[in-house]
Amino acid sequence: MFFLLQHAEKAGQVAEEHVEQAPIVVRLVNEYFGQAAYAFEMKYTYPKWQWLLAKFGSTPEAAFGAYTPENAIPWYTVMFIIACILSVIVIWILRIINPMIKELKPNRLYNNLTLRERTPNGTAFIIITEDGPGEIIRIDFQIGKTGSEVRAYNYAISELATALLARGMSIEELIRMLLDITSDRAGRFGAGENRSGVEALANALRKYLQSIDPKIRISL
Repeated sequence: MFFLLQHAEKAGQVAEEHVEQAPIVVRLVNEYFGQAAYAFEMKYTYPKWQWLLAKFGSTPEAAFGAYTPENAIPWYTVMFIIACILSVIVIWILRIINPMIKELKPNRLYNNLTLRERTPNGTAFIIITEDGPGEIIRIDFQIGKTGSEVRAYNYAISELATALLARGMSIEELIRMLLDITSDRAGRFGAGENRSGVEALANALRKYLQSIDPKIRISL
């Protein structure tokens, strides 16, 4: 019994220290609501804990510390409630801001146009991604199988052409730069109007422009 009394006394001292060290918000909450919480505990929860812990030779004070209005609402309960309130506020703010962000950054849908051209190295596929008529944002130029040497060259040409357009070069200037670049395979295998893969890209871009404006004529 003496041991339990000593333990309860130490628990009371620890509880007082915790009250003194508690954050100011916890002390304010207990200052305004601690008395009501303390009355509720003493009326409902304290007797039940007292009955249960008595079976083990202990008391609520020995298990939880001294019951006082100053620590009736634990710091972790206060912090949990504050976290819930802050979460609701953040969600509410995001719900207001989200439509504004969508208006500032609308989802962009781009058009893709695929053209086919015969070349000495096989059929070329030119995929033009545009933001509007004549506004090319990307060119994908493909000939041959994935991993082949010619496919690698064409990928490099695609990246260079896309970069040049992004830096202000006009489509007409790009076409003039690519036209008349031929290969020795053209004479041996024949490829219609395209004497190389590069020239196929130029002709595909010329057809693309003419599909927008049939009056466009591009020459070297």
